[in-house]
Amino acid sequence: MKRTLKNGLALILCAALLALGLSALLLSCHDCSGETCAVCLAIGEALRLTRAAAVLSAVFAALMSLADAGRETLRRVVARPTFSLISMKTELLN
Repeated sequence: MKRTLKNGLALILCAALLALGLSALLLSCHDCSGETCAVCLAIGEALRLTRAAAVLSAVFAALMSLADAGRETLRRVVARPTFSLISMKTELLN
């Protein structure tokens, strides 16, 4: 499961970098004089998609690190013995 999620994240990052590279290539060889140019609109959309992919990958990485920290905390809690007032009282009375 974790490998699939990491592969998905890598795929999202590759797609974002590809869109950014193609946008830069189109922008470098494009000369326009208007604001309603189809190429300029496509480049803007590709940049928005790239930004969305970068945000998505950052959120995904943060969630994965939180999940790992939660699993580690749970493992530590389960591993240590539980001491409570009730268990101490029961031990003293026995």
